[in-house]
Amino acid sequence: MSMASTTVFVDTRNKRVCNHFDQFFDSVAFLQIVVNLVTYFNEVMHLEITDSTTTLTNFVGTTFLVALFGGMISDSYVDRFKMNFFSACTELAFCSFLLGMLDTMSMAFTTVY
Repeated sequence: MSMASTTVFVDTRNKRVCNHFDQFFDSVAFLQIVVNLVTYFNEVMHLEITDSTTTLTNFVGTTFLVALFGGMISDSYVDRFKMNFFSACTELAFCSFLLGMLDTMSMAFTTVY
């Protein structure tokens, strides 16, 4: 009796890297985030469908390109800890900037409406 098995990818130290189930659930989660962001841009931010999909495309493309750029810099010039530390500091700075922008925008929306 043979059991159904999935392909398991391993790295040089023979540790499990990824399998098809991980890829499937990653794709499902990404699709759900995309659908929710289009709905958010359309209903909350009051953008048209074409504008919201364009904004989402720009956001996703920028996110993927920044990850590739960070990986290239990490592999070529600096070690992993320094790159992770730099990325965490950058993400914290941008998140705090965006929270400040949202707070400013919410005050602007409450005065207009």
